[in-house]
Amino acid sequence: MSLRVFGGAWVAMILDAFATGAAFMVAFWLRFSLTFLPDRLVPSLEVYIRFAIVVGVVSVVALQASGVYRKGNASLEWDDIASIFRGSALAFLLVAAISFLIRGGVSGVEEQSYSRLTIGISWILALLFLSGWRLCWRTFERVLFGQGLGITNVLVVGVNPTSVRFQQAVDAMRHSRYKVVGFVADEENGEDADVGELTILGCLAELPVILHEVRIHQMVAALNKPTSDDIARLMKLCAQSSIEFRSIPDVPSLLLSPARVEEVAGFPLFTPEEGLSRLRSQVAKRSLDLLLSTVLMVIGAPLGLCLAVLVSWSSKGTVFFPQERVGKDGRRFRMYKFRSMVHDAEEQLEELRMKNVAGSDPVLRLRNDPRVTPIGRFMRSLSLDELPQLINVIKGEMSLVGPRPHVPYEVDHYSEWHKRRHDVLPGITGLTQVSGRRALALDDMIKLDIYYIENWSVWLDLRIMLQTIPIVLSGRGAY
Repeated sequence: MSLRVFGGAWVAMILDAFATGAAFMVAFWLRFSLTFLPDRLVPSLEVYIRFAIVVGVVSVVALQASGVYRKGNASLEWDDIASIFRGSALAFLLVAAISFLIRGGVSGVEEQSYSRLTIGISWILALLFLSGWRLCWRTFERVLFGQGLGITNVLVVGVNPTSVRFQQAVDAMRHSRYKVVGFVADEENGEDADVGELTILGCLAELPVILHEVRIHQMVAALNKPTSDDIARLMKLCAQSSIEFRSIPDVPSLLLSPARVEEVAGFPLFTPEEGLSRLRSQVAKRSLDLLLSTVLMVIGAPLGLCLAVLVSWSSKGTVFFPQERVGKDGRRFRMYKFRSMVHDAEEQLEELRMKNVAGSDPVLRLRNDPRVTPIGRFMRSLSLDELPQLINVIKGEMSLVGPRPHVPYEVDHYSEWHKRRHDVLPGITGLTQVSGRRALALDDMIKLDIYYIENWSVWLDLRIMLQTIPIVLSGRGAY
């Protein structure tokens, strides 16, 4: 029974907040109860209880910044202890600074200072409390695993000496949370391989059926000479079935960087760590989108009205151009732009595909597109035609930053690994737009998109937005 079952990192954060807050209150009691410590007037208990809430919140933020919640469980290996030490040290440095700045501000009592000795004692106790509840949880888990409860069922994809040794090593572990339930052959003759007492459940072509019929919690890829498409296909199946994907090394680095590494039965298992796969990251990104897009719509309303009048005056047709694009999870949606082309531009599209300057690249990019109107060319030079996409952001169909959405025709030419860009909402701007825009080939674009997905942070989004401004004003890559 892993902590992930109860919410993973969220539960760990709540328990850590309680642990650090409790450590602060125990330190308060020790400071003013132990007779060998310097005498001092006992302060208000209410003031310290309220400040304990501040301690809990600050501690969780510091522990998150130190990578304590990366694994999403209650592990207590040496690297976890080091992360807890760093995080708690940072937390109580911040707590000391805050206590000096606010004094009694959380209670309304002016000039109510907090004992520095209490803060110092609470840091030592916090280390014990944070490690202690994790140790208790791990002990509880081992008891359950010994009884066959809370076991993680593992499906191994690939039949070869490495995968067989992995299964044997897992079976030899005492009180292991893992159980290898079977193998999936990655080659036609793999079903005849010797895998001990376990039978091969099928081949790769039968994997969707196997995942539906057998209860699997984790998939471990141990393929022979895997390609990017192989790994992308497995990861997509896992995402669709809510199964954790892991791999034994020797898989394409493109799809597994960055990754969390955990040793199981002597084997290093790599788990892809995508910044936007975590719920808290998605909440933070969506909040940022709503806040900034609302502000931008208010500020840009006069400019948008002027552009709408110019578009309507310059050529016949509608003001807005809604075009079908492919978004998150492959869903299609209508993306809005100010119309920058003649009203029958779509009818001329097939003829112009033959003139695509990108050659075999399926993404159509015409530098001197005859369908563009004079006002449209001006708007495109400054990317002003993209302003209505703020509506798509408000509707939740797009994000301010993300992979640019392609039209269905272009998506039809994707390789399997290309489809990973659909794991997130498409964006108005993105890493591609600040790294070369239309000068990049499709494969290079998507490599940048995947890098963005795997390494997302609020700071990366803000950096891309700031870098977009001079690029848009210069008109580089816009046509």
